[in-house]
Amino acid sequence: LDPKLSLAHFNLGRAYGQLKRWKEAVKELQTATRQEPNNRAYAYDLGIACQESGNTAQAIEALSDCVEIDPLYLDAHVTLADLLVFAGKDDIAIQILKNAAGLFPEDGIVYEKLDLSDLQSDGARQRAMDAAKARYSKILRQLAAGDRSNLGKDERRVLALWAGRPGNG
Repeated sequence: LDPKLSLAHFNLGRAYGQLKRWKEAVKELQTATRQEPNNRAYAYDLGIACQESGNTAQAIEALSDCVEIDPLYLDAHVTLADLLVFAGKDDIAIQILKNAAGLFPEDGIVYEKLDLSDLQSDGARQRAMDAAKARYSKILRQLAAGDRSNLGKDERRVLALWAGRPGNG
């Protein structure tokens, strides 16, 4: 492949990832990321491939880059926080989630990741619970309407639970 074709390297990296060939995926995604260092998708997928290949430190670095490239990319914040917890860096993970909560005050997934006792007030706890309820109500409405396009991890999890309810086969 022409080393200047970052999209080709990115797509090849994703294809290797789908085949669970993580070392090859990392190599291709690194090439794509070097060629386009400000591409959030490249940085995010590199982080996931590094995580899957067992290189937590490199995954954290790639996902940190992704958050820096696009601070409004919620999945990057949440995945980065999960990896930081896995690496034993709970304090940094909590700070990442608190920052994300400020950026996404209505998104329940951020509050679910935070320990509710870590929130300072009863009002903050109530807002967290309200945001989580609103998020899952939105997901259930999407699924009930038959919209299965672009399902994320949370939507797939709710779908699995929802499909098991009587009458939802």
